[in-house]
Amino acid sequence: MIRDRLVLGIRDEETRKQLICDAELTLDTAIAICRVNEHASALKMKSVSVQTTLVPEQGDKITTGGNASENWKRTKNWRRKPKSKATAKAPISNDDQRAALDKRPLGERAKFAEVLKPMNQNKKNSMFLSSNSESTADWRKLRDNLAKILQADPDEAMEEAHAFLAKIEGSVSKKAFIEIVTMAVIKASLKDGKLVGRQINKFDKLILKYVDNTEDLELICLFAIKNFVVKEAALELSVLTESFRNLYDDSIISVEAFKKWKDDTSIEPLESEGRLLATKTLEPFYVFLAEADDEEEES
Repeated sequence: MIRDRLVLGIRDEETRKQLICDAELTLDTAIAICRVNEHASALKMKSVSVQTTLVPEQGDKITTGGNASENWKRTKNWRRKPKSKATAKAPISNDDQRAALDKRPLGERAKFAEVLKPMNQNKKNSMFLSSNSESTADWRKLRDNLAKILQADPDEAMEEAHAFLAKIEGSVSKKAFIEIVTMAVIKASLKDGKLVGRQINKFDKLILKYVDNTEDLELICLFAIKNFVVKEAALELSVLTESFRNLYDDSIISVEAFKKWKDDTSIEPLESEGRLLATKTLEPFYVFLAEADDEEEES
């Protein structure tokens, strides 16, 4: 990943675009290119910095003769007016980030996404990304307690879970509540880091009850799954795909919410932590979703 960080530091946009997509670029080559690029940039910056004009303030007398810079030093009201400024480093576009991720083997995508993470171009936030008013430790404790209830006694789990949620529903924000329910369901459905289909098929009825076919709550649910699988627990990416597919098959989350989660980048920019990786991982699911739409239209 040192190679990728070097490439992202190159000032010249075109060079950076070409190299970031070069999966065969070695570390030694990247270092050599960066050195040449930085040397050229330094020369360019130097030439820009010396191209200045001595401009007198209004009412000053212009002293003729002698060295111009010496005259400027002696005349304190004179100022330097730069002819031009060096341009700032251009950001990496979303298309470049997608292309860079495409060039990496699936196993390396999480690491490469970490390199791109600091390059936030869109600072817009939304209710789906805002922090909960509750402390992280508090709501995670509630989530873990609910997961234990679901795992303890399969026959009585749902009844106990509903009773537990009835007690805490008014004590936390709606966003935190949906995240607690969603993450607990996923966590309780795992065995050795893999999703157990029959478990999530039983527990996901909890999600259906509390999202109640409300799109905003459905989106909170989907973001909670992404954050838990990709960011917090760092589970296998297959868990993300299987979770989405199960929630679709069981009609827990609407097709409209699935599509909005993917397409509306104003909710969560692609540069947000884990979003680009999750989007690429879920491509087969969204291909399936599109094909299902086509079949429905034909019928």
